Amino acid sequence: MNSSMPEITIIIPLYNKAFCIESTINTVLNQTVSNFELIIVNDGSTDGSEKIVAEISDSRIKVINQKNAGVSAARNKGAAESSSDFIAFLDADDGWNTDHIEALIALRKKFPEVGLYATDHAEHFIKFSDIARQRGVKLKTQMLLDYFKIFRLLGVFPVHSSCFAVKKSIMREVGGYNCNFNTAEDLDFFGRILFRYPMMAFTLDGLAHYNTQYRELSKTSASSEVSLDKNALYIPKDIHNNAYSAKNESFFLFIRLHLHSHPDLITYVWFCQFLAIINLIITGKKCRAILYLFRCYHFYKCIPDDKLFFVKKICGCLCICLVPKIFMEPLKKLRLKIKRLLHGRNTPQEHDG
Repeated sequence: MNSSMPEITIIIPLYNKAFCIESTINTVLNQTVSNFELIIVNDGSTDGSEKIVAEISDSRIKVINQKNAGVSAARNKGAAESSSDFIAFLDADDGWNTDHIEALIALRKKFPEVGLYATDHAEHFIKFSDIARQRGVKLKTQMLLDYFKIFRLLGVFPVHSSCFAVKKSIMREVGGYNCNFNTAEDLDFFGRILFRYPMMAFTLDGLAHYNTQYRELSKTSASSEVSLDKNALYIPKDIHNNAYSAKNESFFLFIRLHLHSHPDLITYVWFCQFLAIINLIITGKKCRAILYLFRCYHFYKCIPDDKLFFVKKICGCLCICLVPKIFMEPLKKLRLKIKRLLHGRNTPQEHDG
């Protein structure tokens, strides 16, 4: 490797995160590894986020300004401009422990052939590793995980958008992020990578912090509606076309042809579809959500082996349909409080560094 080349490129897509972008950048600049480049793609921010970034003086930071095109396009643009062949992603409202990059590089050295590298992550107050241990999965400091199998066993994603790294060549191989998706785009992206390279490298070191409470602060009703409309179109109305390409089409389309030979995929695919259905219900499109559920069933022609999982999800969707929209936000807050009580914490976990 060329000694002048950074060991890793970090890409931060930035859109209207003035309230937290400086803190997020500092979690990168305070890493134990210093040989990196940080590419910040300003995706048409209107709240002065770019001015805050401009005030941070560090030769490793490169800023790219573009018209608002969505998070997927911003990540693809950053990857195209990267100097390193190893790319890590960090959302503008998340953060890392100081050894995050060190942990990702160590994983790559130990497992050079896998498709994805990820650290443990915490959402508010509980780590992925906590969930795994509670359900009887023994995790080592560095190990290989079968992404789809571990999801089927645990019902939670072992990777999220701010805790992973990927080789540039593999990102190019699968076509990058699908710009038709601006929410849940990571689930489509991970699916396309891990269908080709099922084993992912995982480490308990280098914890990433996923701050879902910031997501709600930065959303506008208009942009959310557009994103949800895009993501509701996982399955097209014309479901008879079988000519799907793993590189150029949505993971949720081409994978239909492989579900019967890969049963672990069925649970993953249906879970993602239920996320889209619930999003439609929450935004008041209840009839559209029910019709979309039937379209998915007709498209895939199979359901998970765990019939109870499937029935619970349908019942959950029907229950949400009965809840007036005005009560959705109080119910979400109540659910968060219950989670905190169950896991013995009263406040979100703070960043290290």
